[in-house]
Amino acid sequence: MGWGQVTARADPSSDEPENREVLLLATQLPALELVHLPEVGESRLAGDKARGTRWQWTALGAAAEPGGAPDPARVEGEGSCMIKKVHHVVLFYSDVEAARQWFETTGFTYARGYGGMHWFELGDAEVMLHPAETPSGGSGLTIHVAVEDVRASFAKVVAAGLAPFDHQSPGEVLVGPVTRPWGDREFELQDPGGHLWAFTQA
Repeated sequence: MGWGQVTARADPSSDEPENREVLLLATQLPALELVHLPEVGESRLAGDKARGTRWQWTALGAAAEPGGAPDPARVEGEGSCMIKKVHHVVLFYSDVEAARQWFETTGFTYARGYGGMHWFELGDAEVMLHPAETPSGGSGLTIHVAVEDVRASFAKVVAAGLAPFDHQSPGEVLVGPVTRPWGDREFELQDPGGHLWAFTQA
C-alpha cells in the first residue's frame, strides 16, 4: 500500500467516545475496515477502535479511493505526498536579541519579528529565533549555509570580532577559509545559542 497518513474526524453529532480527531497511518486503515460513503462524503471505520462511529476523513498526501484506502501517490486533485522543501527551522536562545545581532552580523537577511521572536531568510526557507531558558545548541549538529564570496564573508565576521574556526583543527587561529579534500571552501562559527554554522562557498 505504501506510506501515507489520514486525518479522521468524528461526526460532531455522535455520542461515541471516539468523537475526536485522530491521526492514522494509511497502513492501519485495512484493519479498521474503512468503508467509503460517497453520498455523504464520509467513511465508516468499523471494529473495536471505532465501534461503528461515522467519520469524516481527509487524506494528507493521498487521495480517497471509493471502497478502499487512500492512494498515497495522489492528493485531492493532483500532486504527491513527497516533502517539497524545508519551511523553517526553530532555534532556541536565552538571549534572542544577541542572537538577532549575530545573524545580522554574519550576513543573514532579516524577515520579520513578533512577540520576542525573530525570523531570518534561509534560502527559500526561514530560521526562527525563539526565546527559551535553555538554548538548543550543543548537539554537535552543524548547519551549512551557502555564501557567494566566502573570503568576503570571512573578512566581515572577523572585522566584527567573531572568531571563525575549523572543527578539524581545534585551537588553530584561522587566517582565511579552509578548503576541504572534497573541494568545499568554508569556515565555521558558533552562534550565541551554541549552534554550529559552516559558511560555504557556493
